[in-house]
Amino acid sequence: MRQVKLLTVPDFNVIGGKGLYAFDCRTEDREYRYHNLLGGDTEITLWRSDQGGDCTEKYLCAALDIALQAAQYFCAQGTPDPTLSWEKY
Repeated sequence: MRQVKLLTVPDFNVIGGKGLYAFDCRTEDREYRYHNLLGGDTEITLWRSDQGGDCTEKYLCAALDIALQAAQYFCAQGTPDPTLSWEKY
C-alpha cells in the first residue's frame, strides 16, 4: 500500500459576504482567527443555504477592505497581519 505524506502548509480561509466576514489562518505551527475586539458573544448567521453557517460576533469583520488586507498579507508573508487582532486556537 502506498503511503501519502501529509504536508503542513500555510492556509487562509474566508467565509461570509454581504458585509460580514470571518477569516482564519494556519501557519506551520499555529492556527489563528480574526478577533474583533469590539464584537460581542452573539451568534450571527452568515448564510442559510445547505448546512448554514453561524459565527460569534467577536470573530466577524464588517469591512471587506480589512478582510482583503488580511488575505493579501497572509499570501505575501505566510503569517497573520500583525496590524490586526488575532486569537490563537
